[in-house]
Amino acid sequence: MSGERRNELVAAAFDEIAVRLLLQGESWFKVRAYREGAQALRETPESVDALLAAGRLAALPHVGKAIAEKTAALLATGAIPLLERLRAEVPAGQVALANAGLSPAAIRRLHAEFGVDGPETLAAALAAGKLDGEKKLRSAALALYPPSPFPQFWRERGDPV
Repeated sequence: MSGERRNELVAAAFDEIAVRLLLQGESWFKVRAYREGAQALRETPESVDALLAAGRLAALPHVGKAIAEKTAALLATGAIPLLERLRAEVPAGQVALANAGLSPAAIRRLHAEFGVDGPETLAAALAAGKLDGEKKLRSAALALYPPSPFPQFWRERGDPV
């Protein structure tokens, strides 16, 4: 695997940590530290492997000891324990909703009050009218999943639209 690809792989892991921490309500400072670390790893012209081997990874801007240690763990074992724990705690569907543009506060509320844990359950909640009394949540959800322009009749019949 090329150095550029490895840098992107490591950066993506830190981006995922940031999103999952944000969804848990973690402090913005911690979330930003992971995002900035990810960006620094993407932008460096050297491979993370070379930087780690030379002991210079933590010297990159926005990459401190903690991110360097997690990078070493990822490269050595293929996993970051923190990320594995967060994956067990935060459903992948919630990450998909965040990546689609729904705010973390809305995602947490949708999960707590309506059991929404991803795009499919959000679409189902919209279709069932569960969000009809929640103007802000409904409009945020509809921005991501607008109603079909085709009549329900055609969808129910299974006719090609």
